[in-house]
Amino acid sequence: MRVTLLHNPTAGDEEHDRDHLLAALAEAGHDTVYQSTKEEGWKDVLDRSADLVVAAGGDGTMDKVFRAVAGASVPVALLPLGSANNVARTLGISPELRTLEFVRSWQDAGRTRYDIGELRAGDSVVQFVECMGGGIFGDVLVRAGERDEELSAEEKKGLGLDLLEAAIREAPARAWELNLDGEDLSGEFLAVEVMNVREIGPNVPLAPAADPGDGLLDVALVVAGHREGLAAYLREREPDHHIPPPAVRRARGRRLRVRFPEDCPLHVDDELWPERSLDGAPRDGVLEVGRLQVQVLRPGASSS
Repeated sequence: MRVTLLHNPTAGDEEHDRDHLLAALAEAGHDTVYQSTKEEGWKDVLDRSADLVVAAGGDGTMDKVFRAVAGASVPVALLPLGSANNVARTLGISPELRTLEFVRSWQDAGRTRYDIGELRAGDSVVQFVECMGGGIFGDVLVRAGERDEELSAEEKKGLGLDLLEAAIREAPARAWELNLDGEDLSGEFLAVEVMNVREIGPNVPLAPAADPGDGLLDVALVVAGHREGLAAYLREREPDHHIPPPAVRRARGRRLRVRFPEDCPLHVDDELWPERSLDGAPRDGVLEVGRLQVQVLRPGASSS
């Protein structure tokens, strides 16, 4: 196949550098064009004709690539190289496979639909791949942005858990106005997360039944009474990843109308939104999913 490889060169280890990835693709018989997603103008490579786009990196790379190819007919294959890999995990794609095993698995993989979410707020239309929300998980991004250090994938995951525990302890409950398909969900929440994937941050399953191809949003509502249970989940899950997901209120629907709290840190995927300041940010928004899709190769699945 003619493959366009979009790669985050800072993700993974030495087995996932440019040369190793190109060698694995060549061994599988693919003709590959390489592009680092860290370079300015990286999207231009998508103007070339290709049979397959490969996204190699963590969730941030998947988010960028999915938004760039949304609505196109060319399918995307995932090489998850990050610390969380929430997109890949939701799709049942294990990050434990070796690179050549991944590449060989694409030959018989089926295609599955992956919906892109949209937030319309003021004059802005912002796409999201994983989730959009605010409160606890927005606060984690604020805290992470205050640190300036190079970390390994495992160190990043550990730091994410530490920052999340601190945010859970300290986050205030804020008043959110929410209407999901005509149902009023308004209340005071530590966090509101509109999920397209099952897990957020360091693999916290806020929406364990989410399906990014069903045209629906999964809304997770964390109230003050969930504070201790969520913190306990983080403490207890390390020795056993099969413990039940944290108990939060969940709802599912097609369109969410929201009025954001004025002082609440908001995020789109793994980036704060707005980028610089909440001052002057739109107070009202509408979230929907399903207008644009990405076709994803899913090893072991039939096309859907």
